[in-house]
Amino acid sequence: MDQPLDLTDYDARHTLASLVEDRRTADRSEADLLAKVVHFCDLHPVVNQDDEAATWPTDQPFVGPAHDYPISGPGTPTVTVEAVHELTAALGISHGSGLNLVGQTLELRYRLPKLWQLVQDLTLPAWQGRRVAEQTMTLSMEAAGFVDRHLAVAAVRG
Repeated sequence: MDQPLDLTDYDARHTLASLVEDRRTADRSEADLLAKVVHFCDLHPVVNQDDEAATWPTDQPFVGPAHDYPISGPGTPTVTVEAVHELTAALGISHGSGLNLVGQTLELRYRLPKLWQLVQDLTLPAWQGRRVAEQTMTLSMEAAGFVDRHLAVAAVRG
């Protein structure tokens, strides 16, 4: 069983240095998690008509037939729903959380490559990259590229 952290011998400088180190470690872990999600998805592409793509299901019975909406923007690879099920089970998260994680990560990796690189080199926290990705999914490839270029400059400048 893990013991609680004993900070009685830490002065302010040591505590702050420890916090900075912990933040950097957490940021590296988050960036690595996103890289592993992309790799897992790359290993589970939709390759034939028998594969079911991971999508956001939306039922609107009074408006018309049910529609499935992609989990990320145009130009991103399509991943199988089985892969998302496997990922969510392994991570202990809900299916909706898994769709968000996969969709945002694929968006970031394939449509926002400059921001992806900034997340991977720890210039930009993964949560900020995912937040941008969440907002760009409905944009065209050109518009997403514009956002990527301009926000990358802003992120590097701080």
